[in-house]
This record gives sequence, C-alpha cells and structure tokens, in this order.
Amino acid sequence: MGLLDLFKKKTGPTSAPPSRPAAAPYTADMVQAVLKELYLRTRQPVIRLALTGDAPALAASKLGGLPYLPPGAAVPTTAAGQQLTLLAQIRCEELPANSLYPPAGLVQFYILNDDLLGLQNFDALDDQSASRVLFWPRVDLAVTAEQVRPRYRPYGEEDDYFPFTGCFGLRFSLEEEGMSSCDHRFDAVFCALWASLYPQVPLAHWYDLPDALTEDPFNDLSGFGHKLGGYPAFTQEDPRDCHGRYAPYSQLLLQIDSAGLGSREIMWGDSGVAGFFAPAGALAAGDTSRILYNWDCF
Repeated sequence: MGLLDLFKKKTGPTSAPPSRPAAAPYTADMVQAVLKELYLRTRQPVIRLALTGDAPALAASKLGGLPYLPPGAAVPTTAAGQQLTLLAQIRCEELPANSLYPPAGLVQFYILNDDLLGLQNFDALDDQSASRVLFWPRVDLAVTAEQVRPRYRPYGEEDDYFPFTGCFGLRFSLEEEGMSSCDHRFDAVFCALWASLYPQVPLAHWYDLPDALTEDPFNDLSGFGHKLGGYPAFTQEDPRDCHGRYAPYSQLLLQIDSAGLGSREIMWGDSGVAGFFAPAGALAAGDTSRILYNWDCF
C-alpha cells in the first residue's frame, strides 16, 4: 500500500492499516517541528507552470498545440508507425535561471493519444515505446506552422482520450518546495527526523500518527500542481519504490496535473496526474535517452 493509498483513504477493499500505538504523546507541535526540519533539509527549486489562454508561437512554451519541428525532422512514432501527440513544449530561454533544463533550446514531451495515454507497458515505464522526450539544442525561427502542419498527423482513436483539447500558453515562476508526502523516500526521512528530535517517543511510520495531526499539513505536502522539477505527486503510489530498475529516475522533469483554466479542463482519467522523470543532471546535459513516464488516477 502506497503513501497516498493510506492518506487519501480511498473507498473499496484495502488491507488493514498498521496498528497504532495506543497512548503515544504525539502533538501537533511535534508534527509541525518535524515538517519544518524536513522542509529545510529537502527543499529544492521548483518552476511552477501557470496556464494562459494565449496563442503561443510555434517554438514557444506550451501545453499541446502544433509542435516545432526542425527541417527534415520526423514526428516521433510508435513501432507501428503511429505518430505521438505533443503534450508539452518548453523553450529553455523562457525559463527562470535553473540547473534542471539546458540553458537554451527546446524540450518536447510526446505521448500516444490512446486509451492508455502512452502508458503501454506497466512493467517497463521507461521503455518510451509510446512516449518520448526530445531535446532540440537549436531552434530555427524561420520554420513556420505551414511547414510543420502537413507533417504532423498524430494518431487518434474514435474516442479522444487526450487529457485536454487545444493549446495552453505557459508562464513560469521559480519557487522552492520540500519533499512531498507522495515521494517514496518521505516516510523514511520523516521518521529519521522524528527520531532525532523526539528519541523518547518512537514512531515507526508517519501514518502511525493520528489523522487529526496529519490531514491538513500533509495535504499541503501532497506535491500536486503543474511544475518542472521539485517533488512529484501520485494518486496511487510512487513506482520508484516498487521497482529497483526505476531508482535512477530521481529528477522530476515535468508534472501535469488535472487542473485546467476556467472552463477548459485538463483531466487524466479520474482526476489523475502525469510525470516524466530522468536521472539527475541528464536533461541539463541534453540527454533524453532514459525517461520514466507515469500517470495514475483515483
């Protein structure tokens, strides 16, 4: 059972939660002290994405829309030749100063527009068979939409499963955030800090704490929202905790949540969230060869 399985208290059959200590003197002040220390120890930069209704240029940052394609470049496809759909495009020069993305160029995120939204192999989330991340180190501003449009014919089914329609512009703001409660390392980090502050009050897992002490503060630590970098959110569990092969994917490149703009909806299944991960420092070096893509929902 993952952290959010316990935290969200989903309905339906679940395994019994661990028994809690009957009379441990846990207090809200103790929880807040640990969370403050956790933030100080784990904080890292995060670039928040704000959606706009603008019509972005071909090579501008955006969600959806027509992708930039260099002369002679092909749209990424599946092995069967199905073109992937542009999910997001990030123009590096438009970002606040950061160490996550290259200083210049264009990073694109593609997925297959089918009922699985490009998540074809649940046993190999990093195979990129129906998702792709591309990096173009140089952008040719002479390329026009008229040149790209005839080459872009993304696959689609009778029912459109893509999480949104049309295109959103993007604005960026640089902030900091501490480790999210969804991150597979959170429980161990929280309990280690607890032990250092309160060695006389044992705590095996954060979810042994009374709900009244965790519900509000842990909601604030859920990690949801549109962003580059920072710590991820999951509605189920962090797949990096379940499969050793995913351990290297420590850096969140892009997260797109189920949160639209006004009446324009973004929806991953039943209020889900999607994320792309890479080994630390890989994207900054222009390497998109190893990518983990995951989305889940309630």
